[in-house]
Amino acid sequence: MDDASKQHRDAMARIDREEARSLRDHKAAMERMDAAMERMDKSDKRIEVTRKLVEAGMKIVSRLAVDAREARKETKELKAEFRAYLRAQKNGHNGSNGRTH
Repeated sequence: MDDASKQHRDAMARIDREEARSLRDHKAAMERMDAAMERMDKSDKRIEVTRKLVEAGMKIVSRLAVDAREARKETKELKAEFRAYLRAQKNGHNGSNGRTH
């Protein structure tokens, strides 16, 4: 029986060592997973900040486009008024049609 109990003790020791190794490996894997999760959280935050910056930039560009259209419209109107004024000055009527009432 002594040989059988020695084999049993050796087998139990091997099982204990494997279990300890398995626990160490699991702990290391969990630490790696936690580190990966932290990196993903940081990455998600950076992506969110970038998304917000892009949205803000798009709003600014949109406003600038509207402002530019309004400025072109106003410029066109002023140009038409100025041309009418120049034509009136050229005709020598000072803006009137030349008739007196």
